[in-house]
Amino acid sequence: MDAAFQEVSGISAEWQTEEIQEGGENRFSYKVPGRVKYDNLVLKRGLVVWPSPLGIWCRYRLSNSLNNIKASDKLSPKNIMVQLLDANSKVPIMAWFFSGALPLKWEVSEFKSQDSSIVVETLSFSYNYFKTVEGIGSSYLST
Repeated sequence: MDAAFQEVSGISAEWQTEEIQEGGENRFSYKVPGRVKYDNLVLKRGLVVWPSPLGIWCRYRLSNSLNNIKASDKLSPKNIMVQLLDANSKVPIMAWFFSGALPLKWEVSEFKSQDSSIVVETLSFSYNYFKTVEGIGSSYLST
């Protein structure tokens, strides 16, 4: 478990198609299904000062890879589960499982001394695929 995020994006899948043209047929071309393309998972929250396992993993992996990159270094992917909680932040309404996530970017918003806004931490991940977790929220909806 990690801290709550104020914004989550990238829960998106698009089925790419390949266009095939048939000889002698000029009115249309066939579109056949290809691979599924996924957007990057982006998580945003107020910058946390306590140790966050997800934040530590991102910062450590990105800084080590950028500063001390070696052929022997392996960036081990992790699985991430994102849960949408009810208004009281206690019961998960829906959940998504992201397989094979790798950190792509760790970013902190600008510091503005004359502005009273919070500092936002943004974590971006690539992943192999996602799926909706079955059974989450069904007990919530039935009560």
